[in-house]
Amino acid sequence: MIKNISIKKLVISKIFRKLTFFELAILGVNYLVFSPLFCPTSLIALSGLVSVAVLVLVLVVVRPNYKWLKYAVILSLFIGFALIIYYNGILYSKAVIFDHHIYIKGQLTEEAKKFLENNPKVTEKRYFNGMGRDQSLVWTEKSLSKNTWILGGLYFSFVGFIGFGIFGGLEIIKFHHLQSVSGETAKNKKRTRKRLKEDS
Repeated sequence: MIKNISIKKLVISKIFRKLTFFELAILGVNYLVFSPLFCPTSLIALSGLVSVAVLVLVLVVVRPNYKWLKYAVILSLFIGFALIIYYNGILYSKAVIFDHHIYIKGQLTEEAKKFLENNPKVTEKRYFNGMGRDQSLVWTEKSLSKNTWILGGLYFSFVGFIGFGIFGGLEIIKFHHLQSVSGETAKNKKRTRKRLKEDS
């Protein structure tokens, strides 16, 4: 009796042929959940574009048969998580957080400095909230720009590295599953031809 591909392998094959939907789901989770939690409010719109760019880059550039790719994916994830730790370490010194929204801060303006000196019980965060959360009324433009570059650069770097690691890893998994199923198909075809020759 000819050995057929098991139903389990066929199901796995179909799942991994549609893996792009899983990749897009991960992208959606990143955009809807992680961006607002970790990304400065002023950069959230750009965060979605960076996530899409990483996914497109992986799908266009990554070829799972490259031997170095596994190491690149692992290294990318390692660098990404290291950047998250560093980003989290400096976040509270360069930003204030209200209701999961991150507002970048900087060096106090002269007006803000005078007010806080005259009202020692009022914190910088409380003063910012009282000013309608308008960053330009509390911190200098130059310092806000500098901290935006620092936090934005770190944020988009770890999104890029982790995104490459996750999507690249999924491409490798997809490739190996499709390869194993196509291998089984080729073996079955060979067995079928052999059986037909024997029967004739």
